[in-house]
Amino acid sequence: MDGCGVVNIPEEQRSIVACRQHMRTSVTKISFILLCLAFTLSSFGQTISSFTYSRCLEEHFNDSSRVIKIDQLKGLTEIQLRTYGPCNGNFDAGVELKGRVLNLKFWTKPTTLTDEDGNEVELLEVAECNCIFLFDYQIDELAIQEFDSIKVNGETLEQIDAENILTEMLEIKLDTLKE
Repeated sequence: MDGCGVVNIPEEQRSIVACRQHMRTSVTKISFILLCLAFTLSSFGQTISSFTYSRCLEEHFNDSSRVIKIDQLKGLTEIQLRTYGPCNGNFDAGVELKGRVLNLKFWTKPTTLTDEDGNEVELLEVAECNCIFLFDYQIDELAIQEFDSIKVNGETLEQIDAENILTEMLEIKLDTLKE
């Protein structure tokens, strides 16, 4: 050992020590990369193979949102639920698994039109009302045991109902007062 606390290692052993240190950092880097890859694949492994929705279910006016069925067959999970969405329909969908919460997403997709000059134009219809729809999600690579709860667009079904059922009840009361 010299005066600075550094160990003098013979030349032939230096390359062995350096090789072991390099292997440790390489293994650490590879482990980190594999861990990130595993996390990414577990987060994004689920894909929607089919998404359908009903027309606006006016006969279910003021009903609560609810999961109607969850089935799994040969790697395909089907989730059917009834909840509120913009009256105009024309939905597209996505799915996200965060922890043990499955977030089913839907949004109004733009309608593509061609103007008189032949240019494609996207028109996004904005609805000022919500009504209840029946949604059917078919999701690949999702096991039922992977999630404990379901949210829709980041909200629980109870939160969605609280926003929509109260609104509908207020509209009914206001309409009856006008008469």
